[in-house]
Amino acid sequence: MCGVIGGYIVSVYALSLNPEQYTSGIKEYVVLSDITGGLIKSGFFGFILSWVGSYKGYTTVGGARGVGLSTTQSVVIGSIMILIANYFLTALLFES
Repeated sequence: MCGVIGGYIVSVYALSLNPEQYTSGIKEYVVLSDITGGLIKSGFFGFILSWVGSYKGYTTVGGARGVGLSTTQSVVIGSIMILIANYFLTALLFES
């Protein structure tokens, strides 16, 4: 929803597009599978981030230095897992 509102603001106020053209374009090109696919993917991504962060936090040793290392590892592992999951989820959800 934020993307649609942001796109509206940029299109209408920065690019001087007619507001009716923008809303009709959204109605024409956005389908329900785009919305449900985005919601499903965001749920998976949230699960991945919480799982990786919880695991790395639970197995952290070494005091403050270990917390810093685990945080860095969580970001790297989470990012890689999200990229991999995004590839497979896109293939499953949006196959034509």
